[in-house]
Amino acid sequence: MKAINTYKRQSLTTADPWAILIALYDGLLRNLHGAVEATKVSDFAKAGEHYRKALAIISELEAAVNLNENEAFGRQLLSLYGFFSDEILKANLRAEVDRIAGILEIISGLRQAWDEAARSLRAARVA
Repeated sequence: MKAINTYKRQSLTTADPWAILIALYDGLLRNLHGAVEATKVSDFAKAGEHYRKALAIISELEAAVNLNENEAFGRQLLSLYGFFSDEILKANLRAEVDRIAGILEIISGLRQAWDEAARSLRAARVA
């Protein structure tokens, strides 16, 4: 198990920033889906763990926002991440999975948009 964790850490350390961003979004989606499923079967401890991990990922996404590149866009992303955090906290406190369904759609769209941007930038570097 220790070797697997070392490999995962090394993979993220050497990955390009786009791959890390996509991995964060994938982890966020995975944990939110896990929280919804755990809540549906009244496993609130497991749901809480998934929510905690989702909030930690959002904190990482917030920390990665570079306001020097495009301040207006960065502030919009920070606002959106704040909204996600608020919805996750409310969903966890009230066991309201419908709140998560609403943000899952937005997060999936963002993940897809970042993936497409990464592909375009990588293709432009090759060309």
